[in-house]
Amino acid sequence: MAIYPDDATISATAFATITGGQTTFSNTAARVDFNLPITVSYPAEVFITIDGIVQDISSYYLSNNNATVSFFYPPDADTMVVRCIDLPAKYRKIRSAPTLIVSHVNYSNTSFTTVGGNSYVLNGVRTSFSLPQAVLGSAPKANAIFVILSGIMQNQEAYTYPSTTLGLNGIDFVTAPAVAGTSGNFANTTLEIRAFTTESTYTTRFTDMRDRKPNNGFMIQDQFNVSKYSSQAGYEKRRLMSRRPKRNFQLTYTNVTGIEKEAIQNFYRARNGEFETFTFDLTHINDTGTVRTRFNGPLEIQQVISSGTALTQNYYNVRLSFQEDFN
Repeated sequence: MAIYPDDATISATAFATITGGQTTFSNTAARVDFNLPITVSYPAEVFITIDGIVQDISSYYLSNNNATVSFFYPPDADTMVVRCIDLPAKYRKIRSAPTLIVSHVNYSNTSFTTVGGNSYVLNGVRTSFSLPQAVLGSAPKANAIFVILSGIMQNQEAYTYPSTTLGLNGIDFVTAPAVAGTSGNFANTTLEIRAFTTESTYTTRFTDMRDRKPNNGFMIQDQFNVSKYSSQAGYEKRRLMSRRPKRNFQLTYTNVTGIEKEAIQNFYRARNGEFETFTFDLTHINDTGTVRTRFNGPLEIQQVISSGTALTQNYYNVRLSFQEDFN
């Protein structure tokens, strides 16, 4: 069953595409880094489709001073289209995921390990090593990084974070880990780096109506189903048909752009107006829980002002009503 506002989605194609901001790549199985047609500010401004499927923003990050998009794993696509979109500031959303993520990477003195497109090996000379691939591009705190050399936990004084060369993606040892044939008290054969991320914060684009709550308030009506009988003499009898009241919700959005208006309109049309029921997430009106509802009456859309033909140049007032449904 559809959910409002989650499924009142914003199409990324609704935003204007920057002129010349599209590049097509083929046979991408052997690489993770792809140069953007232009330099951007946030990953949300990069819109990627692989063989026609839109990619989640969490699968890539920006590198090379935001001129390159880097995947955590090679996308292995026959055709990959990378577009940069003109994303106004009001559509940039800061999100956080309070999920504990534990990731690790292992290096050795016998074979190379590739992370983020770079290869690493313990050779007694290298001092910079990458964090696990799952946290590349994020900003874990220094005390959430654990470094283990040949089974021995290292003090934080043994390395620095962030790395001078790798930035937030790596650490620098004060002294290169010693291996067989180099100076040192013993030979290191393995290096393990673990990173604990308790909250991931990133900037993404406006994706659905969860990002745009009613700004002109809302109204909730409770009504019990009561059967009434009035005699000619004026006596009245009442019978309670249900001990559970039905609620009616009225939401009003003012001065929303054509992007939000289109998201609501598409959701309404997909339900065929009052015909199909859906789930209403009450957190949208600062409540808790969900309720089964249907549209009650028409969707009211009033254009307020227009300064052009683009969706972002047209503003509307939108009012909609939901009726709780017990069926």
